[in-house]
Amino acid sequence: MAIEKLFTIPLRKEFLKAPKYQRTKRAVSAVRAYMVRHMKTDQIKIGKELNLLLWSQGGKHPPSRVKVKAKIEEGIATVELVEYPFPSKDKLVTKESLKDKLLKKKEEKITVKETPETRKELEKERMNEEKKEHTGHKKVPGEPEKRATVEEKQKNERTDQIVHDSGKKESHSPKP
Repeated sequence: MAIEKLFTIPLRKEFLKAPKYQRTKRAVSAVRAYMVRHMKTDQIKIGKELNLLLWSQGGKHPPSRVKVKAKIEEGIATVELVEYPFPSKDKLVTKESLKDKLLKKKEEKITVKETPETRKELEKERMNEEKKEHTGHKKVPGEPEKRATVEEKQKNERTDQIVHDSGKKESHSPKP
């Protein structure tokens, strides 16, 4: 069974020894050193909420003291703020590394591209997508094409007319 202890850790004397821009970093290492000294173990895990509290006012202004609770399980000391629960081990075990995720994706791609039939289907889909991109619009089967009215054509012609000398649009064209 894990033994839980409460501590108030004074940080001011420690972080004042560091330059101003490194004070919160020094405060975190002071929490770690304090726990090593009092919990008699070298493996210390600082909880999420404690870390957020230390960094809440930025890297230059950490809190002068913090109240924490600590427990040791299997030689690892876990430190967290008094108000918050310790993180559960289930979340830590189920976390999947980036390498494993990439390997799974690679295996999925290999299984999809194994057969020549699927390769042909993928090539056809790519060709269809390229054709759609080149035409500029997607044609929906069964839907009649929309034709532009005479007024719309005249309006488009007026906005597209450019004076060749200056390269500017004509003055009578409406603003878009």
